[in-house]
Amino acid sequence: MFKIRNITKSLAVMEDLAVGRGTVLQKRGTGNKVDIHIVVESVEALTSVDTSVYTRARVYSGASYIDYVYLNEVWQSLADNSTLALKIFQSPTNGGLTKIQTRTVDAGDVYEVRKTSDDSLATIYSDAASPTEIVQNGTDNKSGSDGVVEFYITGGGYYIEVGSVKSNFDVQALIMGDRKRTSAVFAATMLDGTIFTMAGLQYLVDSSAIGPDSCTNDLGVDGILPFGTVYPQHFGAVADGSITDDRVAIQRAIDYAYSTGGMVSLRSLSYRIDDRVVAKGAFDGSNATINVYGSPAVAFDISTGNGDDPTDLLSLSGTVEIIVPNLVNKTKPITGWEGQGIGCRVHNVNNARVLGQVIREFAVGLKLSGKSQGCAYGSARDFFFLNNQRNFETEQLDDTGWVTEWTVQDSRFFHYSAEGSGIVGTRHVNIIPHPIANVVNNIRFYNPCMEGNTAEYHMYLGGNYIQFYGARFENVGGARVHLASEGVPGQGSSNQIIGGRGVDFSKFKFSSDPGVRDRFTINGSDGTDLSMRGGATLLRNTSGSGAGSSLLTGFSATTTVLSDGFDASSQYSWNLYAEGMDAKRETDAYPRMSLSFNSASILLGNGSAAPVGGMVAVANAGVDLVSPYLPTVTTNPPNLSGRAAIWFDGVSIKIRLPDGTIKTILTQ
Repeated sequence: MFKIRNITKSLAVMEDLAVGRGTVLQKRGTGNKVDIHIVVESVEALTSVDTSVYTRARVYSGASYIDYVYLNEVWQSLADNSTLALKIFQSPTNGGLTKIQTRTVDAGDVYEVRKTSDDSLATIYSDAASPTEIVQNGTDNKSGSDGVVEFYITGGGYYIEVGSVKSNFDVQALIMGDRKRTSAVFAATMLDGTIFTMAGLQYLVDSSAIGPDSCTNDLGVDGILPFGTVYPQHFGAVADGSITDDRVAIQRAIDYAYSTGGMVSLRSLSYRIDDRVVAKGAFDGSNATINVYGSPAVAFDISTGNGDDPTDLLSLSGTVEIIVPNLVNKTKPITGWEGQGIGCRVHNVNNARVLGQVIREFAVGLKLSGKSQGCAYGSARDFFFLNNQRNFETEQLDDTGWVTEWTVQDSRFFHYSAEGSGIVGTRHVNIIPHPIANVVNNIRFYNPCMEGNTAEYHMYLGGNYIQFYGARFENVGGARVHLASEGVPGQGSSNQIIGGRGVDFSKFKFSSDPGVRDRFTINGSDGTDLSMRGGATLLRNTSGSGAGSSLLTGFSATTTVLSDGFDASSQYSWNLYAEGMDAKRETDAYPRMSLSFNSASILLGNGSAAPVGGMVAVANAGVDLVSPYLPTVTTNPPNLSGRAAIWFDGVSIKIRLPDGTIKTILTQ
């Protein structure tokens, strides 16, 4: 058994000349048919040939004939009836070039490689590692002594031509090396509208793309755009986490996606930035991390980006979602936050839907701010604010800005205990009051979990209608809440805490004059309500006498406003319950005064033991002294018209009758 092959080493057609127009089919060892040849009477008859079975045909015209091959969905004639269509072999290689091999009939045949887009000569190379161009001048572009043609080429659509025989081929680039080095070549050789895949990313060739939109602009070459979801890798991001500053690549991806209505994805990778990136639209940072170096004023900014504190407005569609990546500050001191910036800021934005992950160790974790515009109608959820000096903050930056109508949901607020306890300037929620025209209001927190005792104030509330629903306070001694009107009417007004663990053990501070319109309402875990207004009354609700030390901060002994901080030795408070009311300092073991509604009695003590001395009502006409100790006075007490008084002047016990007459009852 023998087989006859043509110059391409495929099985050749053997004709049975005895029958004139017959065909002998050669078979491989498996018995499969190869090189099936069909004879037709005219070129027009080729259109009826079943090309799924027959790929070669011979068309007779009298005694002469022309052979055809079906290639690239077209019947092509063979010039001299002895050359089959060129077979192309592709081998993707490192560096972005693809190796192409074929054969010609004779050694030294001239071949040409052209672009299918415009029939111009393509650029071909003799090597992939150090590309050297093969000049198609009729001398360098010849097949070898064995008829072999071999060259390297970039991705695109081409055809190779030997004589009048053409064979088309498309190169799908497979990049295993340096993407940047080869991207310029792609842009120069591919047809506009071509979509190709490189290093797992899709690209679109557009020769009109110039400037920062073009993926290759950093090489001085334009013409390639991202296709589909936009990734920082389209613009050269390395994503090594801590070595390469990817800020420029991330920002270019953001700018391009925003201009085209697309979305940026960080692909769950880790990046380093040394300065601010500005997000303006749909952004997916799910499971990705940005490590922040260089202590920028703002690391991840959601705004128009027009200046450090823009005065123009960014309005987002209600369906646009920004998933903030994990933001980790890498330049924080061991303790404290000196010189650190903001992790994520939402500035002058309407309709922002912001989802978070971890924001860690910045001066401010998440900040909402407005300047000459509003930051309004937004939502933030699922954040873990980890050891930021102020985990959440709002601020009105000028008289005409505002922050309003936001919801903050299902977020955790935490500090490391190593930072210390009650650190001045440290907060979980910091609503900064504006000194002139305060327009920070209607911010609602759902299910916030506030942990630890590092914060000076767990909530510093300088806004109006700030509401907490189902808050959980995981700290020792109760949450510290500062109602910060700062003496300006209308600020720190009508705020509420409704329900939640530990709410009814909160401590409160008013930093305003009693006449200022401050109000705070608590609905404790036992379902009871407490309202405070103007700082005139500070009361805590408990389930009964002796249920625990009162932790509600009251007035100091010498002033009408509270002293700074929560000095346990100087803060007095009332503890109101169903049967009565107690008054004590936080450091007292027992009340100094206990008022019982049931027995109509007032008992007094010094706080070291249960009070036993005092008075109890007798019917509706007078009182009996309980464990009586008469007051010692050096001068007669004031005359209260119609009232009796009794005292010890150091020598005698005296009594003043209701008519003012003083009598000595007993002398030593």
